[in-house]
Amino acid sequence: MYSKITPIDMKRKPRKAIWFLRPIIYLGSIFDTIRNRCKIEKINCKNLKWPYLIVANHASFLDFEVNELATFPHNTSYICSIEEFVGREWLMRGIGAFPKRKYTKDLRVVKNTLHCIKNLRNSVTIYSEARYTICGINERIDHAMGKLAKIAGVPVVTLMCHGNFLSCPHWDQKHPRKLRHYAEFKCIVDMDEIKTLTAEEIQSRIEKEFVYDDFKWQYDNKIKIKSKLRANNIHNALYKCPHCLKDYSMNSSLTELFCTNCGINYHMDEYSRLHATNGETKFEHVPDWYRWERDEVRKEIEEGTYHFDDIVRIEHLDNAKLGFRTLGHIKFTHDMDGIHLHGKLDDGTNFDFDNAPINTPSIHVEYNFKKKGTKIRGQAIDINTENDTWFIYPQTNDRVLTKIHLAVECLFDKASEE
Repeated sequence: MYSKITPIDMKRKPRKAIWFLRPIIYLGSIFDTIRNRCKIEKINCKNLKWPYLIVANHASFLDFEVNELATFPHNTSYICSIEEFVGREWLMRGIGAFPKRKYTKDLRVVKNTLHCIKNLRNSVTIYSEARYTICGINERIDHAMGKLAKIAGVPVVTLMCHGNFLSCPHWDQKHPRKLRHYAEFKCIVDMDEIKTLTAEEIQSRIEKEFVYDDFKWQYDNKIKIKSKLRANNIHNALYKCPHCLKDYSMNSSLTELFCTNCGINYHMDEYSRLHATNGETKFEHVPDWYRWERDEVRKEIEEGTYHFDDIVRIEHLDNAKLGFRTLGHIKFTHDMDGIHLHGKLDDGTNFDFDNAPINTPSIHVEYNFKKKGTKIRGQAIDINTENDTWFIYPQTNDRVLTKIHLAVECLFDKASEE
């Protein structure tokens, strides 16, 4: 039965948005941006020529609507993660989107991007971090963006949204917060420069502009978040205690973040600043805590001691219609040699997968992943090859996803250096 499953067609050419969806998208975008008090500022766009390549940060669905208003009345195509097509492929294709598997090198995506720009005369929006930001700051982006822009031969624009993450942080999307938003739509490489700059120079310019910190933006602009749940679930990102140095000991509730091992308690104020209520404040700024965790993981990798394993439920993304299919429970190991999945599936077959660190520049994690339109399914790690997507769900450990994400990137850096 499963051998006859037809996967999502990655070669299928993108199309322009269906005509009747355009006014719905536009009116919905106007409504949501007004409701969220979002201001869009265009910079250096007076002589911007259509089409162009848009490099955008990503924190919530509002990013898409901001993009639609910033580019109106022109058509825009979107590179979207393949799981977003489950149960709604016709809609995703209908708005001009086409699929990609995260953190894989796929020539089909490049061809579809060039088809949109050169044949459809559409701009293309790339959420270059390939995920929601974990702590409201820029994550690493693809190092080939400059090459793609040079091949496409079109201007490059950055779309940086502020407030979207704070209103709906990745670690607690169930309880949206109310605050104003701001988006900067900026041309960073114009039509004349795309002809003269090298791919490396374009890449350097993209990386220089692609820097943001939503928590700093909030504090600098004195934007209050009055939600009583503003620290809820933040322990998924801030998992390590900076006082007793124990992993996975942090927990959170309402406006408090606390260690279940040593008892240190932090209060998050209305400006999202952290204050220890029963000891020394190690980190007041959330991203500083997150960066410290990265440094701690890097130390383990430099010492060669990093190791994690657990039994996981593994699911395979068959196609957009069938969605995810549970394969069984197997052992997941992440160590100095990369990612390993081994075990016997429910149908009796052996599953063996090994992926070296050099093949995985980063990894996508979901703190509360759910199948489209159904119940919550739990914390998940998204593992991809060129032709397959698996979601794995740790069964006995929680609060481990952020460390795995950081370790994948640190291991890739180490492998690249070697």
